[in-house]
Amino acid sequence: MTIRLVVAVPLLIVVACFGTKSDQSAVRQSGHAGSDSIEVVNGDTSHILPADDWEVLSAQRDARTTFVECVRRFREHRSSQSDLSVKVRFAEATRDVGDSSVEHLWLEPLAINDSSVRGIVVNTPTDLRHVKYGDTVTVPSQQVSDWYAVDRDTLVGGFTIRLFRSRLTKAQRDSEDRHRPYVIVGNRTEEFIRLTRGANRSAHISTGPPNER
Repeated sequence: MTIRLVVAVPLLIVVACFGTKSDQSAVRQSGHAGSDSIEVVNGDTSHILPADDWEVLSAQRDARTTFVECVRRFREHRSSQSDLSVKVRFAEATRDVGDSSVEHLWLEPLAINDSSVRGIVVNTPTDLRHVKYGDTVTVPSQQVSDWYAVDRDTLVGGFTIRLFRSRLTKAQRDSEDRHRPYVIVGNRTEEFIRLTRGANRSAHISTGPPNER
């Protein structure tokens, strides 16, 4: 797979984004130090991936399936939790007729519920013209493509972060891990199983035995 690096504006927040063009020929994946970047140049990177990358699509699906955990964590304001971010999809028409620009950007959430997310954009978009770094936006939860929390210095969720980490060489992975502000335990599949099992246990406790539901 060919990787193209693009220098972007440096940020102080650990975030990541990726986007696609409407021709579905490629996906732009951008990242920042300590998240899911392959190489850090002035704090940001961007590389191109196939738009039909089934692992990326699966990671997005895992994030939406477990989004209820993100909502719960936002509402609880745990003292052990030091960070919470949500990645969402933005799309807008370009100047070319019939073309559109799509990017997935991280938000610092201000309000989260089952149907929508309101937050501050903490990426500098590459192609979008009507969304910029620092904007406050509200998007439906169907546009969520990832979320993560840091609890007791350990990453929770972060399905795309785990995916792109798994694609690094051991040397790259070790180098990035040294700069992360959190520890990653388990791969994307293991984290999905852990979170969904936890959700199932909570549902069982709240609804009672099967014959009482």
